[in-house]
Amino acid sequence: MAEKGKKTGKGNIASKNEKQQLDPSQGKEQKAGDVALVHVVTQKELFLQGELKSLKENLDMLVRRLRSLHLDNDFLEEEAKRIQLENKEYVSYLAKHARRNRGLIIRLSDQNKKELEEVQAEMLPMFVEYEKKGKELQSQLKQKEHELAGVVRETEELQPMRKVQAENLAEIKKLEMQVLSMRVRYADSVQMVKNTFLREKETYEKEAEMKVQKLSRSAMKEAQCSLIKLTMRAQEDNRKLSHKVLHLIRRLTILKALQLRLLAQNKKILEEVQHTKQLAHWHQRRLPLLGTPVEEPMPEEYQRCKDLAELRYILKHSTIRKTATAKEHHQYGGLQYVIDKYRAEGSEDLSTSEVNMHKRIQE
Repeated sequence: MAEKGKKTGKGNIASKNEKQQLDPSQGKEQKAGDVALVHVVTQKELFLQGELKSLKENLDMLVRRLRSLHLDNDFLEEEAKRIQLENKEYVSYLAKHARRNRGLIIRLSDQNKKELEEVQAEMLPMFVEYEKKGKELQSQLKQKEHELAGVVRETEELQPMRKVQAENLAEIKKLEMQVLSMRVRYADSVQMVKNTFLREKETYEKEAEMKVQKLSRSAMKEAQCSLIKLTMRAQEDNRKLSHKVLHLIRRLTILKALQLRLLAQNKKILEEVQHTKQLAHWHQRRLPLLGTPVEEPMPEEYQRCKDLAELRYILKHSTIRKTATAKEHHQYGGLQYVIDKYRAEGSEDLSTSEVNMHKRIQE
């Protein structure tokens, strides 16, 4: 019975090994299915994928359990073989010992007989113990074989699920092909849209360039017209200012001549005043000490001082107007320089005489 159990166990293990050899290809298919499950489309596929995942987990658990049972079976077989070898060695030892004792029965003493009896008495419980262990191992082996048969039945029951898995993989491949075709159509449509956009962009750029050229031409024309108007206006202003400057120069020459004439008169008046002072001083020396001082009437001198003050006022206002026009129109800086030169020359001549006249007027 034990040999039959071992044979059945070995047959089940061989069938299990064959199934395990088929499992790697199925594992590869399952991995391919897991990679393809990224492209989920319908709710039915989600449901089938969930069932497939649960079945795969159950199948992996059963395969692990089957492997553990297979390892336990191998261990038990090795233990049974070891025990059988030990039993055979012990039986051969007993046979040899018995044969040797038969030849020595006559020569054995009572002490040896006692020792042999003691050894036999010790061997009996050992035989009993070995028999118990053998029975326990056989029962464990039968239990493991029973569990292995249940696992094999469960794997056979999972065969329809594998068919469902194959159908799901076929559907997933179809969906992948549809996705690829959709991607190709999308790429074509994107390329068409890109081409139309580029054509429209080129036309728009050409139109914009034409508009910019037209605007630049019109701007150039307007700039030329405005420049012509500005130049004409500047020429007119320059003409007016030149007339004003010529008028001022004429007036300045007249005032310069008047200034020279008045300076000459002032010089004569100063000489006369000096002479009168000298005469008065001379008269004062000759008059007695209690006599009255001689008055110096100078109506003409006062009149000439007033005239010189008025001339100074006119010259100041004329120079102020000249400097204002020169600041407004910087292109007439040379004329302003001439006017300032004339004014400086006149002021140097009049400085001493004006001081004396103002002192006289204040007195």
